[in-house]
Amino acid sequence: MHDATLAKVDADPLMRVDAQKRLDGIRTALDIADGKIGKAKAVIASADARIARADAAYNKASEAAKKAQSALLAAEEKAGREILADEADMRLRRLFYADSEAKRALRHAEADVMAESRAKTDAVQMLKQARADVKRLERMRLRRKGFGGACFVEPPFCQAA
Repeated sequence: MHDATLAKVDADPLMRVDAQKRLDGIRTALDIADGKIGKAKAVIASADARIARADAAYNKASEAAKKAQSALLAAEEKAGREILADEADMRLRRLFYADSEAKRALRHAEADVMAESRAKTDAVQMLKQARADVKRLERMRLRRKGFGGACFVEPPFCQAA
């Protein structure tokens, strides 16, 4: 390409302003996508901590249920009599309630992680698309320079390059 042609294209303010506005818009979209990815990573880290706490609560409740059951059996054997069925049933209900609450918290935390994972995937896709748009616009700008601005008049010339 001749230096004179490049200078002519660079000197055309309409062409330069148009391309610059498009590139600025795409760069802004890239910045937004990067911000969303950062937020999604932070939310996922937070959800991981909630899952760990829910797991610990579930394990603790499960262990407490096992201990209560063994304590009931030991008390029955030691005393040589049965503990009233209502009292044992009430204790077990409390333990099973705590166990089910821990399981529910774990399910909610897992759902949060899945939602944030989907949001992160969407943000990554948006970032990839924006980067592809930047590359495409850069190639288009180079083609326009090669045809000396003929793309404004006859767009098929831009596709041929």
